[in-house]
Amino acid sequence: MFLPDRLVVKLRRFWAHKRRRGEDLAPGAPLFCNQSRRRISKRRVQFAWRTWQEKAGFDRLYPFIRYGTRP
Repeated sequence: MFLPDRLVVKLRRFWAHKRRRGEDLAPGAPLFCNQSRRRISKRRVQFAWRTWQEKAGFDRLYPFIRYGTRP
């Protein structure tokens, strides 16, 4: 997979942040955690996605869809 150099730098910083917080870095571990350090629920991500679109002033709101997984 190709990742832009600038993204690699940001991901390394993010992983260092997770390591300092004591979060799991295993391949199956959640990438983003809630305040209880558990996996963020699908509903929470959908709500955040909609909120970000509204704040950004999108003319149309796009649904949050999880690709590559079965419902």
